[in-house]
Amino acid sequence: MKQAIALLTVGVMSFSASSFAHDNTDFSGFRIGGGYSTTHLLTAQDDHIETGHYGDGFKVEAGYDFNHIVGINLAYQENNGSNNLSGSTWKLDTDIGYAFDFSQWQLKPYAAVGIASYKEDYTINNRNLSNDDTSILLGAGVRFTLEGGFYANFKQDFMLLKDRTEDVSMGQTSLTFGYQF
Repeated sequence: MKQAIALLTVGVMSFSASSFAHDNTDFSGFRIGGGYSTTHLLTAQDDHIETGHYGDGFKVEAGYDFNHIVGINLAYQENNGSNNLSGSTWKLDTDIGYAFDFSQWQLKPYAAVGIASYKEDYTINNRNLSNDDTSILLGAGVRFTLEGGFYANFKQDFMLLKDRTEDVSMGQTSLTFGYQF
């Protein structure tokens, strides 16, 4: 009887381990995509908070999913607020969540942490000015991937920017579509 229980336990553990390994290798792979983005600024000085639309633009992204839980991402994002403002952002982050498998598709809600480099060019009173900043990036999103590899990714990122007189944070929202290899 003890041998039967031991044999059954080893069999169940072997099946579970092979299923887990199979799920992780199925989900791993490179992905590339592009889409729409919008940028907002939040400025806080003393008790006064101001928000401003910093423009819409495009985003291109590439990433690699190691398994159902962890992925790494590299993205370039542009925003054009008006004739006198344009900005660009490079982002490198890792996403941590879990991709729920629904047979024909997967849904991965995730949190992201990384680094972002933002550069803006603007004109005030006919003077061309520029500003750049590198900051920690915090974000959250959800990625929907079809069985064939096509995906849609909705993501919100936040960055704290340096300013001598005010606390400034920038939010970037994006909706991208792509393919996971």
